[in-house]
Amino acid sequence: ADHHLGEVLPYANRFVLIDKGHILETGAPEKVMKFMFNYGIYSEAVPDLYKIQLQLEKKIYILKKIFKFRYSAPCGFPFDRREPFTMNLSLHDVSFRYKDKGPDILEHVTVSFQQGELVALTGRNGSGKTTITRIITGLEKPKSGSVEWDGKDITMWDAAERSRFIGYVFQQPDRQMFMPTVREEVAFGPRQQGKNEAEIQAIVTEALKATDLADRETEYPRSLSRGDKQRVAIASAIAMSSKYLILDEPTSGQDGRERKFD
Repeated sequence: ADHHLGEVLPYANRFVLIDKGHILETGAPEKVMKFMFNYGIYSEAVPDLYKIQLQLEKKIYILKKIFKFRYSAPCGFPFDRREPFTMNLSLHDVSFRYKDKGPDILEHVTVSFQQGELVALTGRNGSGKTTITRIITGLEKPKSGSVEWDGKDITMWDAAERSRFIGYVFQQPDRQMFMPTVREEVAFGPRQQGKNEAEIQAIVTEALKATDLADRETEYPRSLSRGDKQRVAIASAIAMSSKYLILDEPTSGQDGRERKFD
């Protein structure tokens, strides 16, 4: 879920555009960009998005490192959109409100996510992006409708049960940090999964390398910059080897003001 579209445009297989709790359009990025432009939604941003290929190398540094994307052209897509995906995580006719008598934040939302697919969930602030991610992960339960995974109704499964196959990085990474060092923070998840120590250390080393945190592994996570905290949270999610990884505002704190690039 992100509203900095330029950061995810080169990588997304599909865009899901949300406004006021409703899905307005879904499809290939080009299709959704055209919809946004034609209907005046973020229309001022769309022309710049098409120019993003001229600035890719400096714009997508952190995402390329995280996912180890390999692409041959400046604006090449890391996934072949013609490749078939297995659809097995979905919301069906989901409605949601935070208070019993409050307004609906989501209304009759139906959307699916395929394992191996990268989807950019976009929309204005307050449109319901984070709410959808919280319902998927089990942090919130829908007022009506269902959540399904691999043919099973998991609507009533709690977040702990879903964490076996869904990783989640919060907008505020401080909320999920409590270990004394970066390395121990990243190792916590694999350790809870029952992996042996040698396997844990190999997984953690790889996750730290992927997020450029190898030289920060002995530091206290909460003392880091906002950008580095975000990357610690992402490394922790990567280390869990989840089937689905949800990043809420993954590019926040990664610009020049928050992080100095080598």
